[in-house]
Amino acid sequence: MPARTRVFRRPLTSAPFPDGQGGDPPEAYTDPSVLFIVPRQFDPTQPFDLVVYLHGFYTDIWRQYRTGDARVDDKIWYGLDDQLERSGRNALLIAPQLPKDTNNGRPGKLARADGAASLLAEVGAVLAAEFSSVAGFAERCASAPLIVTSYSGGYRAAACFVRPTSGVPDRVKAALMIDSLYGEHDAFADWIRSRPGRTVFVSLAIDSGARQNTLDPSVAVLAALGGARDQVRDLPPAPIRLGDTLVYRSPAGHFAMPVKGPPSAPLAWFLKALPDLATGAPVVLPLPPLQGLPTRPGRRQANGRQS
Repeated sequence: MPARTRVFRRPLTSAPFPDGQGGDPPEAYTDPSVLFIVPRQFDPTQPFDLVVYLHGFYTDIWRQYRTGDARVDDKIWYGLDDQLERSGRNALLIAPQLPKDTNNGRPGKLARADGAASLLAEVGAVLAAEFSSVAGFAERCASAPLIVTSYSGGYRAAACFVRPTSGVPDRVKAALMIDSLYGEHDAFADWIRSRPGRTVFVSLAIDSGARQNTLDPSVAVLAALGGARDQVRDLPPAPIRLGDTLVYRSPAGHFAMPVKGPPSAPLAWFLKALPDLATGAPVVLPLPPLQGLPTRPGRRQANGRQS
């Protein structure tokens, strides 16, 4: 096991960008980097999960993966290294750079046929090189269950992983939408419906009362599966089982939600609450409170938020 959590990035040919489509500003669509996080509890000799995190608007993932202080630096923060470590789960995390520091959630090359599969194959090659001395690692990496997590405007990229054309929908076992399901609910409903009892879907949704909110599309997923609005629950969440499709009405502030929740440290909570995705056995690990939480940003309200 590593002595400390490692964070590094690599430029990948199959990263979402550049995708040949340009954009405004042009520099927002040219970064081919993918962030990798290896938590200190990671044991490469054992089966593991691969977490894919799709960020929101106005994000440079290399600067904002950690937990920052919004009181002095007004950004959306994700706390990914801390949350992955605190979850205690044997998992690795990747976060591809989507449109950078701008208000666009375009998924780039992920929207192409086998786009997600191509990205994961290249990610697997990077990780296999990192753990080249570990017998059987490359094979375990190629079949590792996928946990797709999306915040805000990352929902379009997240949907690319669960579509039949992605090349990897069977590997996706769980999805967490952190105030993120502004659309693409049909893609998630189809993925859940085609794999009965074999997926986990959780949407932490804010009902802002505005034209766009994430509660109504989340309820649409329930309706597509034969559920109803009265199945929407209030926080805190209950334990999670394979086959669960859960919608929680969150009283959170959108900008602080990736770290503060509720539930506090939502990615860490989700990874802790998930069952073993291979066997279905529950994972029961302590989750200490997250320290040094940022305050809610006071400007750039388009940050990660659909308009």
